[in-house]
Amino acid sequence: MIRQWFNKAKAPDWWEAYREKNARAAWYKQKLSKLDFLVLDTETTGLRPEKDRILSIGLVPVKEEKIRIQDCSSWYWSQEKAGGKAAEIHGILPGTLHDAWEEKESLKHFASLAAGKVWVAHHAAFDREMLDKALIRYYPGMRWENPMLDTAHLHRLLIRSTAENPISLDDLCHYYRIPIQGRHTAEGDAFMTALVFLKMLRKLKEEKLERLRV
Repeated sequence: MIRQWFNKAKAPDWWEAYREKNARAAWYKQKLSKLDFLVLDTETTGLRPEKDRILSIGLVPVKEEKIRIQDCSSWYWSQEKAGGKAAEIHGILPGTLHDAWEEKESLKHFASLAAGKVWVAHHAAFDREMLDKALIRYYPGMRWENPMLDTAHLHRLLIRSTAENPISLDDLCHYYRIPIQGRHTAEGDAFMTALVFLKMLRKLKEEKLERLRV
């Protein structure tokens, strides 16, 4: 306990504003149709959160069951480790990162866009862990607070499936008739996930599932 207390870094100045906005969100009291969502996707150096890093992130806000196109954003994160086998999928090479933001500054910017919103991602646990690992590199003991929905889990819920077979984003796009464009880019995958999520929201409403569950 004493060791944890000494290792805990002081929260950055922007953290209080992030937490205050989260506190006002009242996620579990509002209907889904009234919540602000942030659909996100990260492209990374690999699939091991304990070793790999975020190279880019795509953010697509959804409010009142509509995509807020004017508020979509994406940017590169500066990392020494880029390229390798992962680049064969997303195409992010070291030379691509010339206009990237430093990771610490990216966290601050991300917090300003993500505060108060329910996060959504495909296979959300991975993106969540990558974002948590990035945060604790600079601020040990801290974690992102926002609730997060996984489109793979939501799909199983909606089709009443208990199968544990992997569901790819391509699978969901085919099922919900979403055109596949910009695949394996943070902005492209986030946008397609957002389109899938909008269709899921309509189905959830039909099923009378109107609120987040703790």
